[in-house]
Amino acid sequence: MALIRENDRLQSFILAVREGNIEQAYDTLPSRSQIICRSYETCQCLDDYLQESRVLEIVPGTGFTLLHRIIYYEESPAVAWMLITNEASLITHLKSPAIPYDRTVLHEAAYMNYLDLVERILQQTRILDYVLDQPTIGTPLISALDDEFIEDITVDERNQILRDNEKTIMYLLQYRQCAVSARICNLSLLLESKRDADIKERFTKKWIQQSYPVEHEDYNTWPPLVTASTHCYVGIIKALLQHGANPNTPDREYHVRPLGHLCNSICEDDGQLVEAARLLVEAGADPSDVEKSEEKRTVLDIILDKGRQDLESSKIAYVKLVGFFLNERGMDANSEDANGRTLFARAIDRGSVALANEIYKSGGGPKLDEFKKTISWTRKKSRGAAEFIQDKENSSTVPQGPWADCTLGQRAEFVIKLMGKYPELLDIFGPWYE
Repeated sequence: MALIRENDRLQSFILAVREGNIEQAYDTLPSRSQIICRSYETCQCLDDYLQESRVLEIVPGTGFTLLHRIIYYEESPAVAWMLITNEASLITHLKSPAIPYDRTVLHEAAYMNYLDLVERILQQTRILDYVLDQPTIGTPLISALDDEFIEDITVDERNQILRDNEKTIMYLLQYRQCAVSARICNLSLLLESKRDADIKERFTKKWIQQSYPVEHEDYNTWPPLVTASTHCYVGIIKALLQHGANPNTPDREYHVRPLGHLCNSICEDDGQLVEAARLLVEAGADPSDVEKSEEKRTVLDIILDKGRQDLESSKIAYVKLVGFFLNERGMDANSEDANGRTLFARAIDRGSVALANEIYKSGGGPKLDEFKKTISWTRKKSRGAAEFIQDKENSSTVPQGPWADCTLGQRAEFVIKLMGKYPELLDIFGPWYE
C-alpha cells in the first residue's frame, strides 16, 4: 500500500508539472523528495525531461539527472522504477566537463545494491551495450564491486551487505554486457576487491561458467592469474589454469610473471603457497625465468629480495617454498646472483636463519670470501677485539634480522656453527688475515 501511495503521489506530481501548476507539484511531492525540485527553473527542466529529451539535470551543467537523485540520495528504487515506466531516460549522468562519461540507471542500481531494480531493468528495458561500458567506470559489475559500503561498519553489518551484494554480482554475471568490459579487466577487479577468498572463488567459477575470457589486461589492472597469484588463491589459480590462463603472461606494469608474484606475496600458509607454486610449475611456469626483463631472475631471487620483515612474518611458508624449488624442482642451491653472491649468503644478509638453514640442507653454502666479509672485523686486531665489538654495538649500522642486536663477531660465530665449516675460524678472538 505504501508503494501504491508513493507512486500515486509521483503521478500527481508529474501531471502537475505538465500542467504548469508548480504549487500543486510541491504539495504532491513525497516529503523526502522535496529537495529535488525547489525552483521554477528545475520544474521547467522536469517538464522538458518528460516531454522532449526525457532527461532532467538537477543542477544544469552538472550532468546528474533526477533518476540519480532518487536512487542515490533518496534511496528509493520504487520511485526510480516508476519514473522509468513513465519513459524516463535510463541515463543518470550525462557527460560533463567534470565527469566525462555517461552513467546509467543500471550502474546506479548495482552500486546501491538494489537487486530488484537491477532485475527489472535487465528484464524489461533495453540499454545499449556501448552505454553500459563507459570510460573509467566500465560496466555495472564494477559499480557493484565498490567497497565503500563495507568500510567503517560492524562485522555483522558488513556480512549482511556482502551477502546481498553477492546476489547482485551473481545476477549481473549472467549478462555479458554487464560483466565483461572492453576497457577494464573486471575479473581482476573482482579478485582485488575487499571480499573473502571463498566469495571470490565463487565469482570466478561463475565467470568461467559463463565462458567469459580468463586472459585480459588493460593499463589499470593485471591479468587475473597474476592477481590470483599475488593473493595466493589456490582454488582460483587452479580454475584459471584449467580454462586456458597462460602461466607465463607477465603483468604490463612490472613485467613479472604469475610465479614471480606468488613468491613475492605475503602468505603465511605454507601448504597453500607450495600448492599454488606446484600448480603454476606443472602448467608450464619456469622457476628460472619469472620476470620479462634483460636480467633473468629466478623464483629464489624474488624470495631472497624480499624484506626481512616479510620473510620473518611468513618464515615457515617461505622455507617450505624454497625447499620445494630446491628439492622437488632441482634448482641449484649453490647458484649465484650477478654480483657473485650465493643463495646462502643472501639469506644471511636478509636476516633469515631458517632460509639459510634450508639452503644448507639442500647442499648450498657460502664461499670462503663471503665468510671473510662476515668476520672482517678481525682485521682490526691492533685495536683489540673487545674494543672493536663495543664499537659495533654502539654503531647505527648494526646487522639486520634475528641478530639485529648482535655484534659482527657473534654473527660470524653463528654462521660458522651453522655450517660446520672452517673450524679454525671459531676462535673469534684469534688472529686471522686475508
